[in-house]
Order: sequence, then C-alpha cells, then structure tokens
Amino acid sequence: MTNDTVNREFRQFGDKMFYILIFFLLNFIIPVIPGILMLIYSFQAIEDIKKANKELKSDDLEDFRSYFISSYVLIFITGTIIIIAGILFAIAFWPYIESQTFPPLEDLLRLILIPGIIFVIALITLLIAGILRYSAWKNLNEFFIKNSEMFPEAIAYDARKGSENLRKASLCMLLGFLIITILISIIYEILGYAKLSKLKNLPYSSANKPSQPIETPSSKTGGTTNFCPKCGAKKEEDATFCSNCGQQF
Repeated sequence: MTNDTVNREFRQFGDKMFYILIFFLLNFIIPVIPGILMLIYSFQAIEDIKKANKELKSDDLEDFRSYFISSYVLIFITGTIIIIAGILFAIAFWPYIESQTFPPLEDLLRLILIPGIIFVIALITLLIAGILRYSAWKNLNEFFIKNSEMFPEAIAYDARKGSENLRKASLCMLLGFLIITILISIIYEILGYAKLSKLKNLPYSSANKPSQPIETPSSKTGGTTNFCPKCGAKKEEDATFCSNCGQQF
C-alpha cells in the first residue's frame, strides 16, 4: 500500500481478527470470558478501521463501522429484554411455585402475555441485529473488491474471501431456525476470521527501515592507510593504487 498509516491500521486489524478467531474457538470450551474478550477485540478492530478511514474516506468502511456497532448495540438490548422477560415470568409464576399448584388456563394466558410480548420484541430486535451484521460484512467485502490494488495480491484475495465468509455466516445465522445453518455459520465464521487475519502479514514500507552504514576496515581502524578507503581491500605495501578497485591512495 502507498500510505504507511493505513498500512499499519490494516495490519493491526488483521492482528485483532487473529485473536478474535482464537477467542471464538475457545467459546466452545470455556464459557463467558472468551466471549467478552472477543467483544473487546472486535471494537478495537473497528477502531483500527476508523483510523484507516481518516485517510481513505471510504463510504464502504464507514458503513461497515456503523452497521457493525449498531448490530452489537441491538444484541445488547436484546439480551436485556430477554432478562427482563425472564424476571417478569418468574415473578408472575412465583405464587404458584410456592403453593405447588398449576394456574388455571385463563390465569396462565394472562401471566404469560406480557413476557410473551417482550420475547417477541426481542426476537424482532435480534433479527434486525443479524441484518445489520450481514450488511456490515457486505460493505467490508465491497471495500476490498473495489480497492484490491491497495494490497498485495494474495492478501487482497484473502481479505475478500474472509469478509465474504463472514457475510455468509451472518446470513446462515438469520436462517438459524433451520438448525443446520447454525453449524454452517460457525464454519464460515472460522474461515472468515482466519482469512481476514492474513492482513497482519501486510509488508512494512522499506522507507521505514533505517539503512545501516557499511563498515570498512579503514573506518574501524580510525582511518589507517593499511586498507583502501573506498572498498576496504587490504593495501599492498608501497602500492599507489588499490589492486581491487583502482582507487588512488
């Protein structure tokens, strides 16, 4: 890439994707903590995109950030709504639990009405969050397609495939009622994070690497005349010219 700042931010974005992949896999072994770390690294990755977009000013990247953040906000709201619905349901049924009796049908319908409405709202909110997440990865994929020349060919290909796989994962989750699509979504998500993590291999600009001066024997010996000052070859006794490069002494 031509801009070192943008290059650095996309490298850091790829690095975050690698750790998100690790935490995503750990989610199947350890509860809660990997999910929290995954959320933290996701927002840090979004911040890397924000910094890169200060230079690029891409509508696709801006939409990616906007949709991605909105989807997580809605997921948080959905979780809160479900917790509230569960608490209301427990409060409504607590007297019957204590008395170990089952409520009459008309009372049962009345008791589950409000929690049921809240649960339906939560499902709708979750659906909207899924659509936003799908749109986010779609926009990122469009950015990599339109700007593939900014990256080395192999990395550009992996970035396109990674964002495409995550878009497919989001679509499969929207179809989660089919059950099998949930498994397919997990596979696509793993592949997506793995491909996007290749951005961390973006090359550094050679302009950022300090050049090292070539030391010659004459420079290390304080300018002694025993070596050629131009090429460092050993000077022959009483020689007027260097036998290696022809430099006059």
